[in-house]
Amino acid sequence: MRLTKKKMRKPGVELNLTSMIDVIFLLLIFFLVNVGFSRSE
Repeated sequence: MRLTKKKMRKPGVELNLTSMIDVIFLLLIFFLVNVGFSRSE
Protein backbone atom coordinates (compact mmCIF):
# COMPACT_ATOMS: atom_id res chain seq x y z
CA MET A 1 0.00 0.00 0.00
CA ARG A 2 2.85 2.41 0.64
CA LEU A 3 4.02 2.18 -2.95
CA THR A 4 0.58 3.04 -4.31
CA LYS A 5 0.29 6.09 -2.05
CA LYS A 6 3.68 7.39 -3.20
CA LYS A 7 2.73 6.90 -6.84
CA MET A 8 -0.54 8.75 -6.31
CA ARG A 9 1.20 11.77 -4.78
CA LYS A 10 3.73 12.29 -7.60
CA PRO A 11 1.26 13.31 -10.36
CA GLY A 12 -0.24 15.95 -8.06
CA VAL A 13 3.17 17.48 -7.46
CA GLU A 14 4.00 17.41 -11.17
CA LEU A 15 0.69 19.11 -11.96
CA ASN A 16 1.39 21.90 -9.48
CA LEU A 17 4.89 22.42 -10.86
CA THR A 18 3.58 22.52 -14.41
CA SER A 19 1.02 25.20 -13.61
CA MET A 20 3.65 27.16 -11.66
CA ILE A 21 6.04 27.09 -14.62
CA ASP A 22 3.24 28.24 -16.95
CA VAL A 23 2.47 31.21 -14.70
CA ILE A 24 6.16 32.15 -14.48
CA PHE A 25 6.52 32.09 -18.28
CA LEU A 26 3.39 34.20 -18.71
CA LEU A 27 4.69 36.79 -16.25
CA LEU A 28 8.09 36.81 -17.95
CA ILE A 29 6.52 37.39 -21.38
CA PHE A 30 4.27 40.10 -19.94
CA PHE A 31 7.20 42.01 -18.45
CA LEU A 32 9.33 41.62 -21.58
CA VAL A 33 6.53 43.03 -23.73
CA ASN A 34 6.00 45.95 -21.35
CA VAL A 35 9.71 46.79 -21.33
CA GLY A 36 9.72 46.73 -25.13
CA PHE A 37 6.79 49.16 -25.32
CA SER A 38 8.24 51.51 -22.71
CA ARG A 39 11.55 51.74 -24.62
CA SER A 40 9.85 52.53 -27.94
CA GLU A 41 7.94 55.47 -26.45
